[in-house]
Amino acid sequence: STIAILSPSAPTAPESGLFEKGEALLKELGFRVRWMANARAAERYLAGADAFRAQDVMDALCDPTIDAVL
Repeated sequence: STIAILSPSAPTAPESGLFEKGEALLKELGFRVRWMANARAAERYLAGADAFRAQDVMDALCDPTIDAVL
């Protein structure tokens, strides 16, 4: 199963390493991980521009190869 990772609201601080820890755990559990294009973006207090965040959500939900969205 493939899990898409996206950031529909606030960004995660890259120095925290949370994304990488989560990805490693998902892979340990046997999942494939797909990072959406803007998952690590940051624009002020948001995870990138509204249009890009919305596109990531739509791309993840409409992709038949993605089984879950995180």
